[in-house]
Amino acid sequence: MGKPTQLHRLMLASLLAIAALPAGCSEQATLRRFDVPRQPAAAGLNEFARQADITLVFSYDLVAHAVTGELRGRYSINQGLGLLLTGTGLGYQQVGQGVFTVCGHSSCSPDQSGAGNLHRIESTGQGAAPGKQKQKEAKR
Repeated sequence: MGKPTQLHRLMLASLLAIAALPAGCSEQATLRRFDVPRQPAAAGLNEFARQADITLVFSYDLVAHAVTGELRGRYSINQGLGLLLTGTGLGYQQVGQGVFTVCGHSSCSPDQSGAGNLHRIESTGQGAAPGKQKQKEAKR
C-alpha cells in the first residue's frame, strides 16, 4: 500500500469522531413509532415511557389536571415528548441517559436544575394545583 492520502486521513478522523460520540446521541435521534391516545397526563406519560423505553419521573400532583394530546406516528423521544406535552403547561428535562423528568414551567428553569437539556413546551395550558408531592417513576 502507498502513503495515506488526505481522503484516508479524513475517513479515519471521521470514524474516530463517530466512535467518540456518547451512546445517547444516536438514541435520541432514532425515530420510534408511538401510538398514545389523548388521555389524562399520568396515563399518557406512563404509556409514552413504555413505548419509548425510557424512565420518566413526574409528580402525580403536578400532572393531575393536565391532559396529554394524541401522539401517533414516528418521532424521536424529544419530538414525541414535546408534542405529547404541548398545551399542558408542562415541560421536561433530560437528567440522564434514557431518564427524563416532567416539570412545570416555573420549576423547569436551568437556574434551579443546572441541567443543560431543558425543554420548555410553550402552551396556554395550566399546571396542576400545588399539593402533596408524590413521585411517580415510569420504568422502561
